[in-house]
Amino acid sequence: MIKPCSRPSTPLPPITTFVSNQINITWQAPANNGDNIIRYTILIRDFNGITYNTQLTYCNGSNPAIVAATTCSIPVSVLLASPFSLTWGTDVYVKIIATNSLGDSNESNPGHGGIIATYPDAPINISEIIYYRTSTTIALQWNNGLSTGGISIVSYQISYHI
Repeated sequence: MIKPCSRPSTPLPPITTFVSNQINITWQAPANNGDNIIRYTILIRDFNGITYNTQLTYCNGSNPAIVAATTCSIPVSVLLASPFSLTWGTDVYVKIIATNSLGDSNESNPGHGGIIATYPDAPINISEIIYYRTSTTIALQWNNGLSTGGISIVSYQISYHI
């Protein structure tokens, strides 16, 4: 007895990771229910936290290589721009829809994990504040580097060599 084909099962939530100024999106292929998956729709949540959009330049789920690999990568610069307009420190949420010749699966639940962030630039213009110097202490001042890495700097680690 031949089992009839049907739409793919609902995919599990994808996982996003931040690596080298890009967000990697990875998911597992759901059960195809007897008919090969031909496309994925990769939906990325935008700045308002409600709307999801596709990004077809880097994550075109019709691309056979992306269908086979079940992964794609998007430069952070793309996610910072319209229509996503995400901000530094944002956790990137994604949904996946699988498609075979009989139709679309249900949307996955949103998956996430990749936070848009980079390391801050090193402080600049470091100098001693002579006024506060004693036999056991020194005081330093500096300016932040040009980039905070996308989130507030909350502390500095200072080391010195005698």
